Amino acid sequence: MRNIVNLTLIVIILVVVVYLIERYIISTKEVFIHIVDNVEPLYVYLLFTLSESFLGLIPPDLFIVWSEPQAISFGINKWWLVALLAVLSYLGGLLSFLIGRKTAKIPVVNNWLLVKNQKIFIYLQKWGGFFIVTAALFPLPYSMVTLLAGMTSYPIRWLLVLGIFRIVRFFVYAIFLFYIF
Repeated sequence: MRNIVNLTLIVIILVVVVYLIERYIISTKEVFIHIVDNVEPLYVYLLFTLSESFLGLIPPDLFIVWSEPQAISFGINKWWLVALLAVLSYLGGLLSFLIGRKTAKIPVVNNWLLVKNQKIFIYLQKWGGFFIVTAALFPLPYSMVTLLAGMTSYPIRWLLVLGIFRIVRFFVYAIFLFYIF
């Protein structure tokens, strides 16, 4: 119970800090506009790939929105860039999974997984597919979930199959972002 309270407090503090920065210092929209206007597309794709491979803290929706003006400037169909982002995200999740597999072999991490968090380990092995699909479709850090899936020895073949939902997500969100907003 104490851990849940501590985690809740940390999340609340982070949300408040992000809110205060967003409101009084600089908005995410301003940062994003600056990136779109001043950064080479190759570096933006590199940033996206790194984000999707390690922790996934930058929402991919920002990159989907960014892809529309980029497609216009490149003179190509925006759906090709959405497809590129979707494939990069899928591969980023796979890389994260493989990092999780390697990390789990480190004795300290293995001890932490198997001894101190055995219940979570068993739970993730049993419900890993559900977590992968949920993270693939919704705004959850997909790379964190795939990292944990790798650490818990989730079968890679199922990750490869369920990861396709990540590609579907990009197209569904792109339809929503391009045509509804």
